[in-house]
Amino acid sequence: MAQTRPDRDTERNAALACLRDCVAPGAIAIVCWFAPRWPPLQDFVRDLGLVDLATVQWFAAIGASIATVLAAIHLLRAGSHLVRWRSAVRWERQLEDPARAHLVPPLARHTRSLRDLSAQVRAVLVGSVVVVALLAYLGLAAAGLAPRPPDQVTTEWGPTALWLLGLFVLTRFGMMRVIPRWRRARTVERLSVDPALAASGAGLPAEVATHRAARIPTLDVVFGASGPSVADLAGRPGRRSSGPLDILYLRLFDNVDGTAAFLGSPWRTVGFVHLLRSAGQVAADELRAARAGGSPATMFITTPDQLAATLAAQPTQRHDPTRQGGLLGTRRWLRDSERGRYPTRALLCHGSFWQQAVDLLLDRMDLVVLDLSGYRPENTGTRFELQRLVDRVPFERVMFLAESSTDQPFLTAQLRLAWSQMASGSPNAGVGERRARVAWLAPPTGFRLPAAPAGSAGRSTRTGS
Repeated sequence: MAQTRPDRDTERNAALACLRDCVAPGAIAIVCWFAPRWPPLQDFVRDLGLVDLATVQWFAAIGASIATVLAAIHLLRAGSHLVRWRSAVRWERQLEDPARAHLVPPLARHTRSLRDLSAQVRAVLVGSVVVVALLAYLGLAAAGLAPRPPDQVTTEWGPTALWLLGLFVLTRFGMMRVIPRWRRARTVERLSVDPALAASGAGLPAEVATHRAARIPTLDVVFGASGPSVADLAGRPGRRSSGPLDILYLRLFDNVDGTAAFLGSPWRTVGFVHLLRSAGQVAADELRAARAGGSPATMFITTPDQLAATLAAQPTQRHDPTRQGGLLGTRRWLRDSERGRYPTRALLCHGSFWQQAVDLLLDRMDLVVLDLSGYRPENTGTRFELQRLVDRVPFERVMFLAESSTDQPFLTAQLRLAWSQMASGSPNAGVGERRARVAWLAPPTGFRLPAAPAGSAGRSTRTGS
């Protein structure tokens, strides 16, 4: 499991809460320990004559023991939170050291937006085991080979049966939907890294340049910033045409919800969104057809010529359906979520080619969007993409995305690490200051033209991300 660091404020507040919680049982323990030994109270109990003093002292000892245990538990929990708080303070001090800030792990909340398909498969398998075990027990109990449930349980078989039926339906649905998708994704991933399926002449994975820029400007990381101006992107010098924008969308593997969010964002109203397809986005019919054709390699793009041909074959017209007459036709036209959007250009690249494909696409794009929600240094594919943006794309044409729960100091340190390794010849080299704009996935102001929108996140086919 990847390392995370505790949050200083959270641990401090938790420690204070535990200390507050131990006050009441601590006070009760003190009273119970010392009150029965107080002579005026002893005289009062003897004079009252309702209960023996020894009995009072016995009950007080029991209450004092219980209260002492509760107070000790709260104190131990407070101590644990204080230890984690000290650890958080040390990590934050390291964040202030530019030479070591990139070594600090992120907060636990940093990756909460990611969904792991393997975790869903494990949940389905656990549910399946529970259902099978319950059914097996009921069968053995009915045959007299296992103890029957108590009478008070058998009288409530109705709710139990409904619960068991619901669990069976959920696990059955998971086995029909989640597990086949997981197996298909695993198959495509294996094919993507199989060297036998790479076409001859496919380029080797591109390497990050080793020669660093002589002059590297300072980098200012701004969170919650708006994206680049659509008007500036469309009118920048050297752009090939004045038509729709070409947008490259890069993202982490497990940020599935962000893919749908970005592809549904207003960015597609101003241009084509290019993205690398993930193994999980390969449909069963597509994989079956490739196998039936005798060569699963036909699914993948493995050469620059194939990439150019695939892009040339993509549709180029915006989806502008004709508005039909009548109330029903108008309703359908208004409810068409693709109306006014350019088509998405999804590319499935072989593992031996995807890095070269990123390099080729960067040369064609007007805007590059890289979602860093949940990013960690071990996400090698995204780390490669981040470094290539620093080395090859002016940051005026780059927008980063993140969630509001993102660990901002951690992400800032990772951006500055890539910035400090800038390659010689980078368009970002020079003097002065550059700005990295990190837009929120769900900005409070929404999308506005000509200011670029803050989009969302998604997944990729590349290996090692």
